[in-house]
Amino acid sequence: MSHMVWGLVLTLAASALTAPARAEPPVTLSAMTWNVCTGTNSLCPLYRASAVELAENIGRHALGAPIEPGVIFLQEFCTGATGTLELWLERRTGRSWTIGSWGLTSHDGTPYACHPDRLGRPRGAQSIAVAVAGERAAFETHP
Repeated sequence: MSHMVWGLVLTLAASALTAPARAEPPVTLSAMTWNVCTGTNSLCPLYRASAVELAENIGRHALGAPIEPGVIFLQEFCTGATGTLELWLERRTGRSWTIGSWGLTSHDGTPYACHPDRLGRPRGAQSIAVAVAGERAAFETHP
C-alpha cells in the first residue's frame, strides 16, 4: 500500500507544479514531507490529536525549518483536519494556501477511518495531503 501512496503523491506533485505554456523565469521551490502518523497507530505522538493540535504541530514544524516550504506533503494525515491546517498556515504565514487531501480506502472501498480524537470527535479518513502556498494550485488524481 505504501508504494501506491507514494506514486499518488508524486503524481499530485507533478500535476500541481506543471509549468504554464508561456516561458517564465524559473522559481525556487522548497518542499517538506512528513509522515504525521496521526490516524490509527497508538505509538505515534500525534495519534488522536485534534484538528487544531495537528495543524499547529505541522505548521510549527514547517515554519520552524531553516527554509520555509512552499509545498508540504503529508502522509497518514486525517481528512477532517484539512480546513484547519489551511487556515492555520494562512494566518501564520500571511499567504494563501491550497490543500488537497485524498482519503485512503479499505479493500472493500470504504474509507479507512482515522480513530477519533481524544474527545471522541471523528477526524475523517486516513489520507495523504498536499499543501501548496498560493491560490493557483490545482490537483488531479490518477488511480
